[in-house]
Amino acid sequence: MNAIVLHADLKKYSSLSNKTLDLVFNTSELTAEGIGTILSYLHMTGTLAFKIGDFSDEEIHDLPEYKPEFSNSKTPSERLRAVLFVKYKQQNIQEEFEIWRIREMERIIDTVKAELLPEDEHGR
Repeated sequence: MNAIVLHADLKKYSSLSNKTLDLVFNTSELTAEGIGTILSYLHMTGTLAFKIGDFSDEEIHDLPEYKPEFSNSKTPSERLRAVLFVKYKQQNIQEEFEIWRIREMERIIDTVKAELLPEDEHGR
């Protein structure tokens, strides 16, 4: 089990536009190994359980499996289109949405392509 149990204080939260929360915790003092473990989890998705006080060993073992409250039935492409539509509306763009969307998609593609490493002379 790749889990770490920490004592922590929930210090603040921020509401994000996608109906999620950004949570900030302060931990108790950690060893170098504990810090290393946490850093190895950076940008990874996991499950967070928080309880006032301590979890017993039995409670930790019996934590329920995480089940999201909402299922996201949209594909990543549908989600990107929806986000672009919100941007289009918020910026009060006057041209037709589909024309603007295609141009915006090309801008995104060009941005990602610019980040790619150049191919060597063998096409690898």
